[in-house]
Amino acid sequence: MLFQRAGVQTTFDLLVARLGTTGPPMPVAQTAHGEREGRFSPDVRWIAYDSTETGRREVWIQPFPPTGARWQISRAGGVSPQWRSDGNELFYVAGNGRMMAVPIEAGSGFWSLLRLRSRTRLLSPLR
Repeated sequence: MLFQRAGVQTTFDLLVARLGTTGPPMPVAQTAHGEREGRFSPDVRWIAYDSTETGRREVWIQPFPPTGARWQISRAGGVSPQWRSDGNELFYVAGNGRMMAVPIEAGSGFWSLLRLRSRTRLLSPLR
């Protein structure tokens, strides 16, 4: 189970609790900045979340279990990441309120071959 928790020396962190075990939760995104709204990919190999590391909330992804590698997905603000049911696309709300879609491919099972294709605007706010 992936959840966020307010930290003592940090703002918000993402942790994983393995159901049916008695051990402490495992931190998966824990920095001096706030990590929120964590979502597992459908195959549970990736975590998408938003973080205030850049000074505003942006969407990031990282492998699970954590390896230290991670990629910033949004560039102009981003919150509320959600995976497409097959895990090949990530949706989020950009800083301007538009819903965005980012196709994501992990090639040959190697995290370093992650390829982010162009961002696609799905919806514009009503005027």
